[in-house]
Amino acid sequence: MDWLHNCGEADMEFAYRLIQEIYRRSGSTLNREEYEANA
Repeated sequence: MDWLHNCGEADMEFAYRLIQEIYRRSGSTLNREEYEANA
């Protein structure tokens, strides 16, 4: 996930929403704290 370090705030938000959608479709969950800790 190192590519996230090179993204701006808007891109981070987009990436977060995209990841949330992927997790939702796969039946898993990812909370904001875990996402930001890994970003």
